[in-house]
Amino acid sequence: MTRRLVINLALAGLVGLLGVLVLLPSLWPADDAGPAEATTSLGQQLGLAADGPTHLRVRRGADQVRLSKHDGRWRVISPVNARADAAHLEIIHALRTSEALRRVDGHDLSGEVTGLDTPLVVQYDDSPPVRIGGPGPNGATRYVAAAGQTWLVPLAHYDNLAWHWTDWLDRALLPDNRALRRIVLPDYTLENTTTGWQVQPDETRGAAAAAATASAWRRAAALAVVPADRSRERLARVTLVFGDTSRQVFDIIERGPNLVLRSEALGVDYHLAGNRIGPLLNLVHPGLSK
Repeated sequence: MTRRLVINLALAGLVGLLGVLVLLPSLWPADDAGPAEATTSLGQQLGLAADGPTHLRVRRGADQVRLSKHDGRWRVISPVNARADAAHLEIIHALRTSEALRRVDGHDLSGEVTGLDTPLVVQYDDSPPVRIGGPGPNGATRYVAAAGQTWLVPLAHYDNLAWHWTDWLDRALLPDNRALRRIVLPDYTLENTTTGWQVQPDETRGAAAAAATASAWRRAAALAVVPADRSRERLARVTLVFGDTSRQVFDIIERGPNLVLRSEALGVDYHLAGNRIGPLLNLVHPGLSK
């Protein structure tokens, strides 16, 4: 009798364990690491043109940025007219083209959970606005809502970027398709002549240092672009003259320990590392004599 009781108890325990294993998936919160359920991209589901949009509106809180594409290049056209940052454009492109979507029931999720009550809002051309919310259950995706539907969409590097309007501006100081003709620094003037870069006043620095300085300006990029701090006044000015005689002017706001250059035309300050002061302003370059 005892043996039969032990067998019955063991069988009952096994049945109970199997029941728990069957119910467990339904009790656990939905994960976002599984296979994608959608077979078309978000852009296709929203009826966007196959060749991509030519206009964008992006809003985060009170900040709104408008962008336009012309000859294959994106530019910010509001609140200023400037080159657009490639990293931010890549995120917006990935949002439109990703096919790794998982539809979720957004009606059962609060805005506090999804982050869709304080979203980044993207509008491609005249399509319905797309709202990007907070991270999904395991952080690999973000909640995205549009046209009454909600998805989990993988957006790599989204959290690495800030989304203030100035963050949409290209951090490169100079466009990559413009030829420099003259650089007017506080202490030197560099001229691109038929024999190469020359420095005025004469004999203060060699031609190699002048050429290296021109190259440094062409490669220079800011660590951050922020609204101009009007409490800080100009220390000096740099004027860059291009081959078509157009000019780009930067006011020097800080010259140590870091370098801050202001574009009055855009109303922003470019913050650069302190080690850029020598190559950009003082004609000092590693490997070249002073």
